[in-house]
Amino acid sequence: MSWHRLDRRIPIGILSMMVGLCFLTNVYGQTDFLQQVHYTKELGGGHAMETHLRIAPDGKIQMDTITYTRNQFAGYYGCVEAVLYDRTHHVVYHVPRQRYGVNGILFGQSRRVDRWEGTMDPKIAYQVRRVEIDLSRCSE
Repeated sequence: MSWHRLDRRIPIGILSMMVGLCFLTNVYGQTDFLQQVHYTKELGGGHAMETHLRIAPDGKIQMDTITYTRNQFAGYYGCVEAVLYDRTHHVVYHVPRQRYGVNGILFGQSRRVDRWEGTMDPKIAYQVRRVEIDLSRCSE
């Protein structure tokens, strides 16, 4: 099992090869409101994805995903999906699967940045305690 660390040295464990489990504190050091999480995953073959998810106090959700390859010839399609949970492990919000593709370095766009935005009830936003982010290769 690999461990990633955040600015406040809170471990982010890997649930499986596909899903990151992320616990965060807010800027005041309290764990009662999730504000942002960053997750990076190597997908093999020189392909990788990064996602930065933010939840604002007003319930606005932004998820920026960077899809890229270091492979000279082969591109790929990557998918990202996120699930937000409350303290009792119930799903309070689901970011639907988003699919992004890049080309090999020699054939054009080998890196792209995409933003997904959504809104949730601010009362529910304050209940978020855990985020699972799935970064994976997906079919064409």
